[in-house]
Amino acid sequence: MWPAIISGITGVAAASAAKPTNPKEKKPIKTAIAIGIGTAIALGVYKVLGKEIKAAFQKKKNKQMFEKEKDPGVALTYKPSQYITWADKMEDSFNVSYLNFTDEEAIYSIMRKLKTNNDWLELNKAYGKRTYYNPISPTYIFGKSINMLTSLQLELDTSEKNKVNSILKSKGIKYRI
Repeated sequence: MWPAIISGITGVAAASAAKPTNPKEKKPIKTAIAIGIGTAIALGVYKVLGKEIKAAFQKKKNKQMFEKEKDPGVALTYKPSQYITWADKMEDSFNVSYLNFTDEEAIYSIMRKLKTNNDWLELNKAYGKRTYYNPISPTYIFGKSINMLTSLQLELDTSEKNKVNSILKSKGIKYRI
């Protein structure tokens, strides 16, 4: 919001600087143009910075949510870097080729390695929100930022989801897709 105000003030200052030399002569068009340019700059800055600030707050909120759900008495089974690697492999498994086949075996393999609810939460935290390209969507070119659970729900059919859920259940993990 502050960048928008500062830019607006800049526009007004530019309009003031464009005052005519003759005080009786008024140039409302130049003033209106200067104010319009200042407002456009302010809105542009707000749009760009506003999205980044909102994304940063959302990311912090998501991390806090995962940390609240974790059982403090149960240590992570693996080092944090391992969950990041798995999250990258999950993303890669969604986009195996230009035909957009899913590598379900890679997903099953990762799920089999999880041993606790905290492992599941850490994998979700490591995945965060990533750009997902759905080939049947009109927004395919731009993609959409979604979390791992949503990606799994979009990529897997019912029998594949059931298999993942049975793997999680066999490990004593309470979360399901």
